[in-house]
Amino acid sequence: MPLLIDYFRLIKECVIQFFVDDPLIFSEAAFVGMVAGSLFWMLFPFWARLWNKSYEMTPLQHVLAGFALPMAMFCSVTCFALKDEAGTIRTQIESWQAGIVGDHELKYRLRQQLFEEIAGKGLEDMKGIPDPRTLAPGERWELVYRNQETQILVGEVYTQGTLQSFAEAHPLLFIMVFFKMAPDLIATEIRIKTNENHVYSMDDAGKVIAAKMSAQLQLQIWKGVIATRAVLITAFLGCLLVPLTLVAMSAFNDIRVHLPNRD
Repeated sequence: MPLLIDYFRLIKECVIQFFVDDPLIFSEAAFVGMVAGSLFWMLFPFWARLWNKSYEMTPLQHVLAGFALPMAMFCSVTCFALKDEAGTIRTQIESWQAGIVGDHELKYRLRQQLFEEIAGKGLEDMKGIPDPRTLAPGERWELVYRNQETQILVGEVYTQGTLQSFAEAHPLLFIMVFFKMAPDLIATEIRIKTNENHVYSMDDAGKVIAAKMSAQLQLQIWKGVIATRAVLITAFLGCLLVPLTLVAMSAFNDIRVHLPNRD
């Protein structure tokens, strides 16, 4: 269900952006969908008569067939709108990156996880590292570390934590642009931007990961566009199959009703 919600959220934002940026092309795409949907609707009676030449569709069946019109319009507009999918995804990545800056719950959870893993692995003298649970609200957590292994551990914890945050917020996008983040990437940042008196900022980790995601997006976006369009077209054809099957069965059963009795 989260994947489906994220899928429709992505489509909605693409369509809105498409309407804002290219209203004329948006109208043309809607018109193409309307024409295609109307043709599908008009073909239903011919389809029924393939099974029964004298069959007349019921009003309810016409209503079911009529759903082809809005569905075709939606599919057409969305397929055109997905040309801006890369920009929409990039905007969502930037929005997520801005959001983790104020995500104090995530920061607290990762600090606590880091504290427990450092203690559990015996990497540092824990007398110099305060327990994050003892800090006053807003107080900065000071991590004095001496070992390079601690730098790598900070990178692993922050990388996994920030990626998990993105996966929870955007599960579909996480799958689309997923990549194996090397802990050494963040560890290098730690060596550059920190000293032995301060823990690496999770905000900086978010920036690095978001930048890596954006770069990965350039390589993977075409797969996402193809997959999104394929799902749309498959769903459209699947929805058409329901009324087509019902009409065919009804027309075939109507033939059987009028078969002569041989007894």
